Amino acid sequence: RPDGAAVSDPALLLALLPRALAEANDQPCTLWVFGRRHLHRVTVRAAGTEPLEVDYRRRSGELETPVRARIEAVVCAVTTTPLPAAGQSPEPFSLLGLQRDIRLFLDPDSRLPLRVRGTAGLVGTIELDLQQAVVD
Repeated sequence: RPDGAAVSDPALLLALLPRALAEANDQPCTLWVFGRRHLHRVTVRAAGTEPLEVDYRRRSGELETPVRARIEAVVCAVTTTPLPAAGQSPEPFSLLGLQRDIRLFLDPDSRLPLRVRGTAGLVGTIELDLQQAVVD
C-alpha cells in the first residue's frame, strides 16, 4: 500500500494518489514528497463527485481510441504541509505549477486523472485536462 510512501517528484503524484486513495477505500491517505529544499506531507481525500466532459485519446498497444463522454468524476482534494529543517523557511508545494486549492478529477472506473485544477501564483485558477492516456 502506497500510503506513507516517499515520492521524489511531485508529478509522480498523478500516478500514485489515485491508487493510494483506491487502496485506502477512499479514506484520506498521506504520501511524503521531496521538494527542492525539503519534505512535504501530502494528504489526499475524496471530496465528492462532479460532472465532467472528457475528450482524450486512449492508447493500448497499437490501438488508439478517442474517448469523448460526460462522466461523474471522483474529486480528490490535495492538501500539503511543508516540513522544513530547523531554521529554514518553508518552500511552497507545487504540482505542475499549481500551489493551492489542488483538486484531482478521476475516472470512477479506471482512476485515470482526467483533470488537475488549482491556483498558480498570480495567474489564478488553472485547469489541466488529460489529452492522451497510454495503458497496458
